Amino acid sequence: MPVELIWDDEEHTIVRQTYTGLLSAEDFFECVRQNALMMAETSNPVDLILDISDAKIDLKGFFTAMRYANKITPANQRLTVNVGANETFQSMILYGASLGPKLIDNTRFASSLEEARQIIAAYRAELVKSI
Repeated sequence: MPVELIWDDEEHTIVRQTYTGLLSAEDFFECVRQNALMMAETSNPVDLILDISDAKIDLKGFFTAMRYANKITPANQRLTVNVGANETFQSMILYGASLGPKLIDNTRFASSLEEARQIIAAYRAELVKSI
């Protein structure tokens, strides 16, 4: 599978998914299943970093996969930051909002992993302020 899922921090509050090569719908289905299992390991809110800098997406079945992902999105999944998405892929992700609103509601875009981590930190800081 051209996707690696790891905890990006020791506290298990960020999952990083790194996509490489050609990603099929089946690869995406499997990634979604693994992501749900990882998030079930903790009751913490979990933010996602999806590094798609080196990925190509096979569009066949992509939107079906998004609908599936929306159905099993864990309750503790929070912010999603997509790293390295070109304009076409950003448009696809935003179009997917009609298919997977839980997936897209808190989606941001970044050009690097470091920027993604900064976006998450700023988001968390705003949440703390609002309490």
